[in-house]
Amino acid sequence: MMTMHQKTIFFILLSLLDGLFLFGQKIKNSTVILRGRITHAGPSPLMLVAEGYYGYSIDTILLDSSGKFYFETGKLTAPAQVRLVQARQFNTELCLAPGYDLEITGDAKDQSTFILTKQVSGIGAQSNRYPILRDSILLKRKGAVDWYDMNKDQLLAFIQSEKVLKDSIYTTVFSPPNKQDPWFNHFAKVTAMDNYFLRLYYLMTHVVITPTFNYDQSVSFLTDNFDKPILDNLFRDKYFVSSVYKTWLMGSYAEYLGALKCREDSSYCKIQRKDEQVLKMIADNFKGKIREFTLTRKIRNLIENSRSFDELNRLEGKIPVYLTLLKNNADKKYLETLLTTTEQKLVIIQTGKPAPFFSTQDSLGVTYTLANYKGKVVYLDLWASWCTPCRVETPHFKKIVERYKNDDRISFISIAVGDHKDKWKKALREDRPTWLQLFDVHRKIQNAYVASSIPKFVLISKDGKIVSFDAPFPSSGGKLERLLDAEISK
Repeated sequence: MMTMHQKTIFFILLSLLDGLFLFGQKIKNSTVILRGRITHAGPSPLMLVAEGYYGYSIDTILLDSSGKFYFETGKLTAPAQVRLVQARQFNTELCLAPGYDLEITGDAKDQSTFILTKQVSGIGAQSNRYPILRDSILLKRKGAVDWYDMNKDQLLAFIQSEKVLKDSIYTTVFSPPNKQDPWFNHFAKVTAMDNYFLRLYYLMTHVVITPTFNYDQSVSFLTDNFDKPILDNLFRDKYFVSSVYKTWLMGSYAEYLGALKCREDSSYCKIQRKDEQVLKMIADNFKGKIREFTLTRKIRNLIENSRSFDELNRLEGKIPVYLTLLKNNADKKYLETLLTTTEQKLVIIQTGKPAPFFSTQDSLGVTYTLANYKGKVVYLDLWASWCTPCRVETPHFKKIVERYKNDDRISFISIAVGDHKDKWKKALREDRPTWLQLFDVHRKIQNAYVASSIPKFVLISKDGKIVSFDAPFPSSGGKLERLLDAEISK
């Protein structure tokens, strides 16, 4: 529970947000510059990832052989919290705004090393001190148990401890104010709000993942441990400036409402179409700007994650009713266009169509192409070393491969997509798969097979055509074996 002093500070913060006018100001210098040197970064480029209203935009930043880089853009017209990423090597937050000129250095040997060595200087550096201090201190204080694995008492103690720490870092960074940086107050306010709503996100998520909570316990866990006036007024447009609020928290809130419904009426949990339940929950309960944003975001994710033409067809029968609820015509147009373009991609590779061609290499640099397997059934697996569900399938996959090891009518191929080559090789050493393992360079194969989510399994016929674009997983056992037996017998 917040003290009266803490509540007063937060409500003052909210009132200040009403006067957040910098977005509309004309900026003399709208250019943003990033420069610096990152050692042990390897050859992969850096990716500057910014979340926009309709998804993510990504800029590529090239490194020279010594790790030096220079990037300049005029696209950023408002302050933003972005991510600087290098494949699976490191992922870090940056505060960027028009006029910022930042020099970034660090050792990218691994994520932990980069967090501890990252330094930012130049124009806008003070706004970036908060994520630098926060990440390095939290890494050093990291306990043996992650917050989502904690019991109720552990989580409440963790939330309180993290609040004390972040409040201390906040005071260190944001007081006194920086009058030379016109965006400094913006990042101070957004940081305070992000921290505040992150605590509520922890609480809501705990309710969702704790099946032993009944309805009353689910409700009281929030009302006993968070500020009730905020809980009663969650849909205020002024909160939208917080990325934690509009993405993490609101996504969790829809799931929280679903958990309450399940614990009030057990029959609700037995419905198979969970995504449609979430859409209806958002439509029925959310209000204002966040309702429009969350509905648009959820529909977008459903479309983009459609794994087959049939699944997209089913969505096309359900989505129109929600499109009519959107007040912004630009949102409707965006989603209608996304449906069309996704359908065009999936139509190309629907059942009976030629499987997209691929040519790529194994860990020794030997090149393999789909054409090498003409006359054989191919069971294709798209996965990544960082994908836990993918690697859970490995023991089951080994059994399938063992069953067909003497049958030269079928081949098994796994291709790592969206992965880091060194981590892929490490996963191969750990998991020891016994079938062909290839690596997708620049996501060409992932894009060709529209693998927006993994693991993804595709069955290809002897004449190189798609048998199933969403084939059963190895863990399905008999279901997959019956499909394979039917195909190789043709």
